[in-house]
Amino acid sequence: GLTLEQGARELRYSFFDALLEEGFCVYIALAHHRDDQVETVLMRIFRGTGIRGLQGMKKQNGRYLRPLLDVTREEITAYCKAHGLSFVEDASNEDEAYSRNFIRSQLSVLSARFPSLGQAVARLSKNACEVESYLDAQTPKYEVYDGEVYIKTSDLVNTLLAKRVIIKGAEELGVKQDIEDRHLKAALELASSESGKYLMLTHGLNVHRQGDMIVLSKRRPAAKDIEIPFGEGEYPELGVRVRLLEKLPENLKAEDGTLYVSADGVEDAVFRRRKVGDYINKFGGGRKNLGDYLTDKKYPLRKRAELTVLACGNRILAVVGVDISSDVAVREDSERAYAIEKI
Repeated sequence: GLTLEQGARELRYSFFDALLEEGFCVYIALAHHRDDQVETVLMRIFRGTGIRGLQGMKKQNGRYLRPLLDVTREEITAYCKAHGLSFVEDASNEDEAYSRNFIRSQLSVLSARFPSLGQAVARLSKNACEVESYLDAQTPKYEVYDGEVYIKTSDLVNTLLAKRVIIKGAEELGVKQDIEDRHLKAALELASSESGKYLMLTHGLNVHRQGDMIVLSKRRPAAKDIEIPFGEGEYPELGVRVRLLEKLPENLKAEDGTLYVSADGVEDAVFRRRKVGDYINKFGGGRKNLGDYLTDKKYPLRKRAELTVLACGNRILAVVGVDISSDVAVREDSERAYAIEKI
């Protein structure tokens, strides 16, 4: 669902992030220069950015540095020529079908008419940074839970600050690109709608209204239809870890979402995603359709497709991170038990 540019950017930065995490380097210096900054700011203006977008690219963003941001392309080219340095030009830079390339192709025309264009954009970015710093201190806070961002609807009354907290929440989820004003307005309109409503935003973002909150989450690829036989180990494909316990736990209601199941009755079970027809045997007796059971548990609809279950046929023994069936409850006479953890 990404454009070629977005997909390439994500691949690029995932590679860079891996180098940083593995300790291959401490910082990564990027080659953006002042002309790139002008292109970035103009492109954001054309898309309807706010003050935050007018800042352009930062000289330092965490462990990423941009040491050439005050240097023009012309100066870099002259330096390369003077010192006999060769470089590679990306062939796609000539394709004006991409917005950035089109803007780049017009910069020479704009600069001829407005020679101080680069300096003017630099001043605009500096002023925007000062305003942004002040507004940062006024912006409401959000909470992060289970990979989602929760924002109180009562904190979305002031439109300016409301847009800012949504942008910050999106950044928390890894969305670094500028979010257009029309998408922010749509998210704010959702905040005044009824609970359960949702919409799909740009850059893979979803926004849901849940009670007195709006919830930001990232869209994930469709879950693979795989089955893994139950056993001790870690299964990242389904986000689950299984441990055989040395002794039975005293507290069977772990706050971190860990589930405890008796070893009796799980020998032939498999981990998989939920399916149509799944049901669960409740504590206290009775059997219930899994979807209805999750509704009773107030488990959000948006997250159900990603649930991992432990199942024998359509009989659900455990819903990872949520609850277990009475069929596998740990009892006083249970000889062995497993801990099932969500990862």
